[in-house]
Amino acid sequence: MNIKTRFGQTIRALRKQKGLTQEKLGELSGLNQSYIGDIERGQRNPSLETVNNLCRALGLSVSETFNLMEQPQSIQEKSRSYLQEVSAEDAAFLQDLFQKLLQWKKQEC
Repeated sequence: MNIKTRFGQTIRALRKQKGLTQEKLGELSGLNQSYIGDIERGQRNPSLETVNNLCRALGLSVSETFNLMEQPQSIQEKSRSYLQEVSAEDAAFLQDLFQKLLQWKKQEC
C-alpha cells in the first residue's frame, strides 16, 4: 500500500474516531470536503501545509499522526476500509464469497 493510501486511511480513521464528518473536518482544517474525501481515498498527494492543517484539526501533531499511520492495521480495519470504497454490488459479492469460504472451512475441519 502506498503512502498516500496509508495516510488517507489514517486520516479517515482519526476523523471517525473523533466523530467528525468530512464537512466538519474541512471547516476545522480550512479544506474543501471533497478534497478531504480525495485524501482519504488516497487520490491526492497533500502538501506539507495541508498535512499540518489536517493533523491540527484532528488535535494531533504531524509526528503523532505519522506514528499512528505506521502501526499495523487489524484485518477487520483493513476490510472495513476496503468495503467503504467498493460498490454495493461488489460488497454483496464479497459478503457472499466470505460466507461460502466459512462454510467450506467448516466442512474441511
